[in-house]
Amino acid sequence: MHCFMIRLRYSLGTTALAALLLSTMAQDLSAQVGLDRDRSVTHFSVMAAAGYSHTALDHPDLLSSVEHAGTPHLRAQVGYRLHPYVSVGVGMASLGTTVYRGVVQSADASYVQSGEIRALGAEASLFGHYPISHLSSLYARAGAAFLNVSQSEKAPGVSRTLHSDGISPVAGIGAEVDVLDHIGFRIGMDWYFNVGDAPALGSGTISTVYGGFLLRFVNF
Repeated sequence: MHCFMIRLRYSLGTTALAALLLSTMAQDLSAQVGLDRDRSVTHFSVMAAAGYSHTALDHPDLLSSVEHAGTPHLRAQVGYRLHPYVSVGVGMASLGTTVYRGVVQSADASYVQSGEIRALGAEASLFGHYPISHLSSLYARAGAAFLNVSQSEKAPGVSRTLHSDGISPVAGIGAEVDVLDHIGFRIGMDWYFNVGDAPALGSGTISTVYGGFLLRFVNF
């Protein structure tokens, strides 16, 4: 928990700093092209984003392991702004792969085990928006995701793939800035909790960082 809080404070600070930088750039852009979108207008939005994720599942049988992110994290999301400070969204995400390698010890022998963890999900969430200028804002979100997690394992004489399905709570923070009247750019960090199946795969948290563009339909 202590490590998580440190990482969370670091993520909040990083996101706020990025938001301020984006806001400054947006103000300069606004002065040049005259952007002035009315945030009080309800609208639909579509987002496509890419980034990287890290799956940290507890492996009680692995004494030590090396983990790193593999394929990119990809997501698509449809949202609706209910209020200047509130929106809802649904989406799908491919959370990429995390490659691991560790040592398993038993009473008879020890051996090296390696593999990959993948996750696919569909999610719904509620967003709270906090404007920091007329072109940029911070946001926080909370919701739930249905995740399919698969883990491939390779060890001497053994090769198998395990699967787990379940509902995971989701929390996220980020920043958004207007690029054009109907186009925005969003950066975000999300956490998917209680991922996996403790007896089969181990359980833990998937953390992600991503950036992508939003297309808004104000008069949809």
